[in-house]
Amino acid sequence: MLLRRSKWIGAVIAIGGVIAMSACGPSAAARATPAPTSTAAGAPRPAAAVASANAAPQFAATIAELAGEFGGTAGILIAVPGRPDPTYAANIDKPFIAASLYKLAVLLRVEGLVERGAVSYQDAITVEEVDVTEDGSNELPGTVLTVDRALEEMIAYSDNGAALALVRRYGARETNAALTAAGIRGFHVAEDRDEDNLVTARALGEFFDLLATRRLISAGASDRMLVRLERQQINDRLPRELPADVQVAHKTGDLVGMIHDAGLIGAPDGPRIAVVLTSGGTEATAKDLIARVGLAVYSAVLAEAPGPRVDPLPFQAVTRTPSLSAAGGGGVPLGPALAIVLVALAGLVLVRRAGRPRGRGRRRRSGPMAIWSPSRTARPDRPGVARPRRAPGRT
Repeated sequence: MLLRRSKWIGAVIAIGGVIAMSACGPSAAARATPAPTSTAAGAPRPAAAVASANAAPQFAATIAELAGEFGGTAGILIAVPGRPDPTYAANIDKPFIAASLYKLAVLLRVEGLVERGAVSYQDAITVEEVDVTEDGSNELPGTVLTVDRALEEMIAYSDNGAALALVRRYGARETNAALTAAGIRGFHVAEDRDEDNLVTARALGEFFDLLATRRLISAGASDRMLVRLERQQINDRLPRELPADVQVAHKTGDLVGMIHDAGLIGAPDGPRIAVVLTSGGTEATAKDLIARVGLAVYSAVLAEAPGPRVDPLPFQAVTRTPSLSAAGGGGVPLGPALAIVLVALAGLVLVRRAGRPRGRGRRRRSGPMAIWSPSRTARPDRPGVARPRRAPGRT
């Protein structure tokens, strides 16, 4: 019996070792810049591929074809940070109801206060009854959050209660002034119930261009915002068709009839700005359009004139993994962590079996199994899902 048990334990440890070795090799540098994956157009393209003279027109034709297949209206802007002209632009000055994209403006406003020392991440903010609208919130009225936690709820989980608490505390008018001071035009946060949150694709392109080139407030503030945006947990649009380790810092927006996503995609040759705003069509076709644009942006090799140097984006090593990224750090790489868990489980089984009574008289433990889950406690009207708007100015 002991021999059989030892063989079983040894097998588990061996499997754990293989997982750890595969996760740790060949080197961290080799994993830092993943090669593009296969696209619908064919085989993967290496990052060092030389673009043909007509690469940009071909790319524009691809995006135009995708937009033409969509059953509604789309505002699309694709650009390389630091370059004055977009690679592709359609309806970029058309105002769209922003949905949760207004939270980018709130992030800018609060980070500006933090940078000046007027606000601390550890300051307390209370989600009040007025902040929990019919659009839903994960936070109950009376919940006290730090400013840092409220920003995380607002961006990573698109929580409406946290966002409205921040707007109420730091001001919609002051948020619009922060946008103006940053030189971002065409982005407006509702200042009363008679207004809507409005945004254009051009405005979002300007926002992410400043962010990628570390000119939004300051280099340090830009990096903090980029890392927070990378922890986005609603990833059914721009990142959907991309490999899991591709770096994407973005924000989504949802209302009935409007599905948006905007952000930075870490392509092999550097970050690219991708903004897709939609109205009309169906939720499924809008998300398909955005996901296919995201893949095209990541995969394309564009002929671009030399431009200013843009530093790599400061993303975490592990991306789009809620149990790790929501904690605010990379933690232990997933492969070694699994190996450690397997070895620990093997030891636990050995100890428990050694202490169990033998022969008859053993009874199975009955009753429900207590399972810990990392899932967030959420109401049925969870954030990130379109909800009917009963009054103007809601999120």
